[in-house]
Amino acid sequence: MGPRACAVVIASTVSLFGQSPDARIVAIVGGTLIDGSGAAPTVDGVIVIRDGRIVSVGPRSAVTIPAGADRVDAAGRFLIPGLADLHVHFAARGDDRLQSARWIFPTLLAYGVTTVKEAGMYTADARPLKGRLERGEIAGPRLFSSGATINGNPVEQTFLADPDRARAAVERSASFGADFIKIHNFVDPAALDVIVAEGKRRGLRVTGHVPLSMTMREAINRGMYGLEHVRVRPEELIDDPVILAKYPITLPVQKREMFWQYVDPTGPRAAALVGLLRGRDVYFDPTLVADEVVARHDTSKARVAGLPLLPVLVRSWAADIFMEGLTAYDQAAWEKALKARMGFVAAAYRAGVLVTTGTDATIPYVYPGESLHEELRLLVEAGLSPLEALRAATISAARALRQPGDFGVLAPNARADVVLLTADPLRDISNTRKIVMVWKDGRRYDPDELKRQAAAALAAIPR
Repeated sequence: MGPRACAVVIASTVSLFGQSPDARIVAIVGGTLIDGSGAAPTVDGVIVIRDGRIVSVGPRSAVTIPAGADRVDAAGRFLIPGLADLHVHFAARGDDRLQSARWIFPTLLAYGVTTVKEAGMYTADARPLKGRLERGEIAGPRLFSSGATINGNPVEQTFLADPDRARAAVERSASFGADFIKIHNFVDPAALDVIVAEGKRRGLRVTGHVPLSMTMREAINRGMYGLEHVRVRPEELIDDPVILAKYPITLPVQKREMFWQYVDPTGPRAAALVGLLRGRDVYFDPTLVADEVVARHDTSKARVAGLPLLPVLVRSWAADIFMEGLTAYDQAAWEKALKARMGFVAAAYRAGVLVTTGTDATIPYVYPGESLHEELRLLVEAGLSPLEALRAATISAARALRQPGDFGVLAPNARADVVLLTADPLRDISNTRKIVMVWKDGRRYDPDELKRQAAAALAAIPR
């Protein structure tokens, strides 16, 4: 057996961790390419991959397939860039974190998610997990981290105001190798100024919740870069003092955000806020799927029923804390609120705001990977086309992460993150769920094999 034949035999044996990127050349031939840029699809396309990168891509008539390339027949199928979820949570401490990683990372990858931004690990250093992913010890997406979430005391509802504590919190996240700084609800305006300035000094941008101490407008003006969730103070969008009095900031979020049922998402006040977003260097990650859990609770539960889950999540999901105190009337109000929030997101996208996809997985009934496809569906329900929704999960996500052209697009020199589908996602966005194969950095993965690996990791956890 010659060296080339031997290489082909080795390539055909795909481990749990996928196919290692090496000097071999892979050509994915004959599929319809939806490249993530927003351009029209390319029928009968070719993607050539080498060393984990895309070498060339385009119609078969314009791409030379190198002699000896390993060919993957994609005829009749569809190819999109790997998807990104910019709002994922992992376990916070010690062994729990590694157990969670062995389940959640293969699960995400099985759903075509090749890039994630974790949205605050509270006490955790993400570098060991990044190392395991980079070495191929765990199959999963590339990981961008937010270090330790910066917050005041949510139990006592007191705000972080001390500048030295704010500065130390940024230093702590930076010591964890954070790519971003994440803030939460209870941060004072002056503390945010310190956090932004200290982050800037370290080359780290500030993302997170708009703190309850300020409006979205003020948070943007003070230097927030990433806006996670649709967090707008009622007074920014509503004039009626009677309505405003019903929704003070002291209410739990699932009660407070019902004010959106009274919002006109295309009215002048909403348009002014969208204009501010458009004019600033920010990204907007609405996590509509997390809102849907409240507005359409039974539907959300049914969608993920039976999917394998960490024991700790089984318990926390069963507690269902986000539904505490909500009546049938409240749920009807939440459906109206969800529609208005979706309208605001669509208006932001239409205005040119950098809208991205995040999900808040693993909060109750937001399942990692699966929820990203539901977020895409909700963006389409909001009024985006399937092509626009895919942009939010690919090229726009890469821009938000300050990696334009490195991933999120099927283009020369980009990382070879590719998802092979059996059906056209531009006809029906739910077709993004019909995954045959995933490549991440040129490694090929079988989604069913990844799910078996994740299930094995769950089985190894003591109950």
